[in-house]
Amino acid sequence: MVVPIRPYYFSLPPLPSAFTNPHQPAWCELATGLFNIDYLDMLMTADEKHAALKDLSAQLTVFEWRNPQPTHNRTVMAARSMCKGEAPVNHAVVFTALLRWQICPPYEWMKWQTMHQHLSPLCYLADCSTGRASYCPKGMGVRMRYAMGQEVELEDAYTQNSSCLWDTESI
Repeated sequence: MVVPIRPYYFSLPPLPSAFTNPHQPAWCELATGLFNIDYLDMLMTADEKHAALKDLSAQLTVFEWRNPQPTHNRTVMAARSMCKGEAPVNHAVVFTALLRWQICPPYEWMKWQTMHQHLSPLCYLADCSTGRASYCPKGMGVRMRYAMGQEVELEDAYTQNSSCLWDTESI
């Protein structure tokens, strides 16, 4: 199998020296790892990925610095309002908020279907990064269709997943 030449490679962004959260390096490391696995830019476009890394590595506001939990971040608050139906869904914002939670959002978020839908592609990329699955366009495509709210047949999802897991050409 021929590996496509990548026009870019994501690296860890520089972190600010003041008003930082001790978890920011972990957020950025997770995001860059997942973005580099998704070389076809199916999760987000390159510009959206750069914006997400910029948001994850940005200096905290005074409000965020006094309350360092991710719930006090403007991106996380925007994603929460999108999932409640109070605002139109911006997929890049929801993915960035989930990365800030290191793909382990609070339990209360799991009652919203939008969170389940957006968590699926990130979990797939995390499985690819740990070696539990191998990245392929079919498997990522099924998860992205689900994230965008399109109907996905259970049989189709199983077939796409199993064909990716046992695809020896991609290993």
